[in-house]
Amino acid sequence: MKDWLSFWPSSGKSFGILIFAVMLPVLLAILVFPTAMYDTRELIAWGREFPLITPAHPPIMAWIGGVVDWALGPSAAATIFVGQILLLAGLTYFYATLALMVSRQQAAFVTFLFGTSFYTIFAPLSFALNADLLQLTSWPAVVFHLLKAARSNRWRHWIAFGIFSAIAMLTKYNAVILFVGLAAGMVAVPFFRQLFMRPRLYVAIAIGIVLLVPHLWAAMRHVGDALAALENIRVVRRLTRRLDRCVKCLPFGHG
Repeated sequence: MKDWLSFWPSSGKSFGILIFAVMLPVLLAILVFPTAMYDTRELIAWGREFPLITPAHPPIMAWIGGVVDWALGPSAAATIFVGQILLLAGLTYFYATLALMVSRQQAAFVTFLFGTSFYTIFAPLSFALNADLLQLTSWPAVVFHLLKAARSNRWRHWIAFGIFSAIAMLTKYNAVILFVGLAAGMVAVPFFRQLFMRPRLYVAIAIGIVLLVPHLWAAMRHVGDALAALENIRVVRRLTRRLDRCVKCLPFGHG
């Protein structure tokens, strides 16, 4: 890491490059791709109805798309710009999380690599405000506030952890994988195991559940859409296919 850091430009230059890279999709949308592409048009159309559930994903991306459409119109550049601002917020959380574990210079270096990656630059052109991109904002925030809450036990971090946990679930259901990983880490690491004895953890969980209630209520009324959205989780899709094959191998599986 130190060898790579020796070739890294100054912090001012690297920050400028990072901002340029993140905002490059906006410039390309203005100059080359002024019309929102398929996925973006779809979520804007959903957002105009402000749904509590969609056939593809939980509703956060549709809500944000609807607000952007209402405020700025169905512009590809406007949609991508808002998405990249949210990405910058996620990168800030990503850096802050890394800075809790490594030096600030190392954290900045890894954040720079992440923020200037091919995916963060070119994916927004086709998938602006898509759930996959929005996860880059909510997931680092969940991890950061949990780590800060574990260290400080301050209410603001516990409350933020609950809020961003709900946002992560309302972004894409595979956030369950994140929470399973966090729970496993809390069980495995003695320092974090003590969190199970803190009432504020359960208050944070309750906050997240309360924020999810409207969506859960809608999912119960539209079970088919909820199951279709779950199918978008690759792990669930593979597991479903394997279970289906296993059932077909049974003597009664071909009825």
